[in-house]
Amino acid sequence: METDTRFLVLDDGDVIFSANSGQSFSLHRFDGEHTHKLDSFKYQRFPFLFDGKITALQDKDGNEKWRASDELFENFFPESNKVRSVFSFRNGNLVVVQMRDDPTLYLLDLQNEERSILLPRVNQLHHVEFSEEGNYFVINADDQLLFIEKEGDIFRSLFRNSDGHKLNPFLFNDLVYFASNEGGEFFKIYAINLKLPEADPILILDAGLDVKLPKRKGDDLFYMEVAAGEYFLKRKNLKTGEIESITKRGVVYDYSFSGNNQLIMVYTDFWVPKSLYIYDLANRSIYSVADNMLDLTIDYRYLPASEELSSAYEFQPPDASSLQGVILYFHPGLHSDFSPRWDPVLANLTNNGYRIIAPNYPMSFGFGKKFNKADFSEGKEDMIQWLHHLSKENKGIPIYTLAASSGNILMEHVVEENFGIVKATASLFGMPASERYIGRVPQIHILGENDPIVSFSESVKRIEYSGNKNVNWISYPNEGHWFIKSENTEHAVGSIIKFFCEKG
Repeated sequence: METDTRFLVLDDGDVIFSANSGQSFSLHRFDGEHTHKLDSFKYQRFPFLFDGKITALQDKDGNEKWRASDELFENFFPESNKVRSVFSFRNGNLVVVQMRDDPTLYLLDLQNEERSILLPRVNQLHHVEFSEEGNYFVINADDQLLFIEKEGDIFRSLFRNSDGHKLNPFLFNDLVYFASNEGGEFFKIYAINLKLPEADPILILDAGLDVKLPKRKGDDLFYMEVAAGEYFLKRKNLKTGEIESITKRGVVYDYSFSGNNQLIMVYTDFWVPKSLYIYDLANRSIYSVADNMLDLTIDYRYLPASEELSSAYEFQPPDASSLQGVILYFHPGLHSDFSPRWDPVLANLTNNGYRIIAPNYPMSFGFGKKFNKADFSEGKEDMIQWLHHLSKENKGIPIYTLAASSGNILMEHVVEENFGIVKATASLFGMPASERYIGRVPQIHILGENDPIVSFSESVKRIEYSGNKNVNWISYPNEGHWFIKSENTEHAVGSIIKFFCEKG
């Protein structure tokens, strides 16, 4: 069972989360001892409170056209029922909403049955915080941190981050904590005193690495530190300066506090699918709500960067003597990163005898601003160097490439210029690099017919237009931009292995 990254902590300490058992996402409730599936909440994710009731966003087709599960919610938006973002406060009686095809940021006041406009236009909404005591909002929208009074005329920009990254604001009394890399190479944590309208940000933490998602409880500042693609949850006592690591490997996606002195987080590592974990703040103990650790016979290791090559993670099959081939993996999100987290596709391929190398090529996040802002050509040159390195290192062993989403753009550029090295490529929901597939190297494309990012019809048209028998495709009618159903994952992996064996 794989947990979604967003969850809801109720006033009584219970946690509402969405998890996928292999067929669809459904809501579950953890009461501190047991987990119960909420049977009326199938195909639903991103739980929130609305009018005091547990609500969620529903998407049966994987096309990310989210609809709220509450009819009253939809009554506020007769012109559209597709939701982009929801942030809920005051037990679901105060709700900030942005709809899918509307740039307006709305405020729903259920006690007065009113819908008003908070901001007339938002291109990218990252996060919303609300102060019960001060009756104001702090909003991270586009590249700004904004202060808006719920009732009144006060509106001001607190901070502008020219890179447009998420600032992760968190309110603690009248202090707003946030992370920014403005004017520096790495993200640092700052605070602004909202009682002082002209106050400058105060530097709270400079770790010499990217630090994000700050949250404060009492005298402790919690945050995530990014190192070599891993996202560690850390805790710093603001009085003593003492720092401790709550997690020591893997990736923490999000975390929150409950009223019973616990921290709830969604965590994953190489052996554990995304899972809900509970950390006791007093005795510093941690446990998983569901025991999701998998018994894998494969392992991984970190390969530090050299003068010629970027850093990478290497996945080794259980029996190195029966190696089927080496796969160079292009991670999704050109400006994202590769982390050693659970991935059923990569784990399955490795278990079937493939050694996988997953570099964090130039443009990747977590290695400084300059590296993150590297030109596409730098990422391309790095992956070409990796390709040649693997070819020399693995004489007589077939070399393949694999990409996901926008990583496919980079992969196609690299492979088309080095087609003599690669036996075959596979693309998972990949964005095309051009209008026509050249196909010097045999390619297989895994497509979701409901993909909201990569048009299925346009992809098929592009493949068929190429008229190239080297280019193959498989599609799934009930998937979007990634797998939800486990049988589709297994079928896709089997198809890739079969394709690689035929072409290798």
